[in-house]
Amino acid sequence: MDDEAIESEAWYVNSLARGLKVLLAFSQRQEALSTSEVAELTGLSRAATRRFLMTLRYLGYLRSVDNRFVLSAKALDLGYAYLSTSGIVELVQPILETLSATCSETSSLAILEGEEVIYVARTPTRRMIALRVGIGSRIPAYASSLGKAILAFTEQAEADALIESFELKALTPKTIADPALFREEIRTVRANGYAVTASELEVGVASIAVPIMASDRSVIAALNISTHESIHAPQDLRDKFLEPLLNTKADIEAALSAVPHLTLKFRG
Repeated sequence: MDDEAIESEAWYVNSLARGLKVLLAFSQRQEALSTSEVAELTGLSRAATRRFLMTLRYLGYLRSVDNRFVLSAKALDLGYAYLSTSGIVELVQPILETLSATCSETSSLAILEGEEVIYVARTPTRRMIALRVGIGSRIPAYASSLGKAILAFTEQAEADALIESFELKALTPKTIADPALFREEIRTVRANGYAVTASELEVGVASIAVPIMASDRSVIAALNISTHESIHAPQDLRDKFLEPLLNTKADIEAALSAVPHLTLKFRG
């Protein structure tokens, strides 16, 4: 059924759908949004948008800052509720902890959803790095080693469509914001089998990632080690961390194949 037919069904709650649309507008953008900007993103009237924003703020999912709105920490509970009830965190977390202990660096597992990667599991180290993310956090796929590792091993037509939809913006002076250069980068990642980024998402943060494959050899997630360039030079990440990453990749793929009712694959 198309959207118009669905919306005419008696069970369809239009106000709920519009409220979720407003909330999801914030997952597309990292900065604070005004009422007018949310209205433009969702296609709703400014008056309706304002009512939804105020309701979401009252419920604790948004915060207002200087007449603009940002996601609150409570909004992450929505994604974390799925992850924790699915059993994925419990399955993967001990494996990541072993990787982090081996490398003395932060390790993460993430999936791709639209233009962003979502952290499914993460084991930070006591060593501080600039990037502050947790389970359920979203970051732009094009500026992360996790996103590049997934895109490089996604079926070609799907990857092309995803890349075409990206709004490539220079988040730092080193972000690859040119479409042609980004496509070349993805081809390089596929040829190498791993992705490395340095100061593309946040200045000083470097990481190396490998894809996580399902039993049918389709890509479902990515695993990375992140560090600071002052500790490990980007050109040294392969020699220092690729082998333990590949060993952990094999462990995670084996664990996931043993429990097929769990799924990481909800890209879209």
